[in-house]
Amino acid sequence: MTIILKSVLGLMTAGFGCYYLADALKKRNTFSDRPWSGLLGTGFITNFFDTLGIGSFAPQTSIFKFFRLVDDRIIPGTMNVGNTIPTVAQALIFMSVVPVSVILNDRVGLLGAAVHAGLRLG
Repeated sequence: MTIILKSVLGLMTAGFGCYYLADALKKRNTFSDRPWSGLLGTGFITNFFDTLGIGSFAPQTSIFKFFRLVDDRIIPGTMNVGNTIPTVAQALIFMSVVPVSVILNDRVGLLGAAVHAGLRLG
């Protein structure tokens, strides 16, 4: 089942990547003159922290505004498009590394596990 999920996710991301690359090449004369190294460094750092569970949108917004890397009006679109491929890469890595019990693939099993955990905490 996870092979199908990974395949669909990979195909959709490949399609997005092709569309993104074609659009970027077509509109490259409208790009900002700001250095790409700042954007790439910001993406790497914030996506690393996102992997640890801290999140990436709030730190990215702060860094973009503080260093004026991205105009305020395009910050949301920049983050949504710029985080797509790294997020899919994180998902594929975690689906490959973290084992998931077969019973948790079933909605009833997942619901039961959530209720059991809630009862133990309450």
